[in-house]
Amino acid sequence: MTETKQIPNFHTHEQGSAEWLEWRKQGVTATDVAAILGLSPWSTPWSIWAEKKGVKAPDDLSKNPHVQCGIKREPVARAIANEQTGVMYAPVCVSHKDHPFLRASLDGYDVIGNTVLEIKVPSEGQFENFDGLLERYMPQLRAQLLVTGATKNAFFVLHPHDDDKFRMVDVLPDPEWHQRILDAATEYQTRYLDGIEEPEKTSGTDVFYPSDQNDLLNWTAAAEEIRTLNGRMKTLKAQLDQLTKLQ
Repeated sequence: MTETKQIPNFHTHEQGSAEWLEWRKQGVTATDVAAILGLSPWSTPWSIWAEKKGVKAPDDLSKNPHVQCGIKREPVARAIANEQTGVMYAPVCVSHKDHPFLRASLDGYDVIGNTVLEIKVPSEGQFENFDGLLERYMPQLRAQLLVTGATKNAFFVLHPHDDDKFRMVDVLPDPEWHQRILDAATEYQTRYLDGIEEPEKTSGTDVFYPSDQNDLLNWTAAAEEIRTLNGRMKTLKAQLDQLTKLQ
């Protein structure tokens, strides 16, 4: 039985904190699901595993203007959604009551009505493609419903510059989707996060193959430069540590 009518486990981690990042590494989050199912245009099962295991550094999106806009306007979007729905949604971190490795960092949750709010603030061009956004984020929306056992997930999309422009649609639970997510997430957690196996790399995404001799020479030169720089950095760090002790 994959459905649960019980409320989820709540966690006090502040979203964006080091504690929160570590908590996310230990399980499968709603944002991981699309990649695990092979439906993500950005990530793969291997890249998710590599980031959680510390093999690969997460992509630095802090200077991405669309990411910055989304972070800045999320409270605005939540206030508008609350006004439109009459529900007081608040951000919270949760895990599944019976499968605690399934986790979600929610933009909004209403414990009284047991409903979820997911906010997106896309680029101006993407805002016009609401149906495409809904399809792209459907795995995340379904995973949030599974984790929480919520009765619905309000998908709220706000224009990046205009507070009067927004779209919202309710996504309802889907037992078939939930079973698919639970099966895939359970296998991923057991084999890769708790186990010793490594997901297969995706050619062209997780692995670089030189297409010609020139590519090979450039890659080899870059790799050698990185090794040289790493060695210099290690030496300088040791010197800095020694100077700090002397100071």
